[in-house]
Amino acid sequence: MDETRLIEIETKIAFLERTVDELNGVLLEVRAQVDRIEQTLSQTREQLEQQAASGADLPFQKPPHY
Repeated sequence: MDETRLIEIETKIAFLERTVDELNGVLLEVRAQVDRIEQTLSQTREQLEQQAASGADLPFQKPPHY
């Protein structure tokens, strides 16, 4: 294997390692966002269940576009 070919392979490996690191960072951010969304959904579900169990009427609100 000649020197030029070895340098090209090392360059490609370095690029791929950087890309994998960047993708891992993005994946961690997305996972954190999904966790926050799941927590909010769980809290909302609990609130609705509590209101339904107490027999309280749920307030009707028109959507903002009306």
